[in-house]
Amino acid sequence: MLKKIIAVYLVEILLCGSLFAAQIPTGQDAGSTVKEYTKEKQRESTFERLTTPKIGPPALDEEEAEELPYGAESVHINKIIVQRDVSIDDYVTEDELDSLVKDYENKTLSLQDMKELAKAITQEFADKGLKAYIPKQSFAGEVMYINLIPEKNNF
Repeated sequence: MLKKIIAVYLVEILLCGSLFAAQIPTGQDAGSTVKEYTKEKQRESTFERLTTPKIGPPALDEEEAEELPYGAESVHINKIIVQRDVSIDDYVTEDELDSLVKDYENKTLSLQDMKELAKAITQEFADKGLKAYIPKQSFAGEVMYINLIPEKNNF
């Protein structure tokens, strides 16, 4: 038993000695390792930023949606956000918009239902020269956007 313990200690001493004697490759110190790690993280961040699809509200000047994503018949909508230019904020209140969209929220809507809502908003604000339409969008987070814009030659 004593011979085994002595043998284990000798092996440990030999291994530890060789580890301490190992040479560090030239050009590799703590500073260069940190720099290399930082560059790699920046590359990963840039790659992720460039390859991640941007999901967010559509621009106010996009074309009108002609179909739902992925050929779906309908989409469940939790929230409807009516986007508008600041130039028309004096003509439209949040309460007016909320009263128009509340019956369509938390429901499954077809594209036809969405177009009916946009038409109702347009009719509500037609006397103010405004038009609502449904832009192309992803419906991410079950959020639907409707754009409210001035009709041509009205502003």
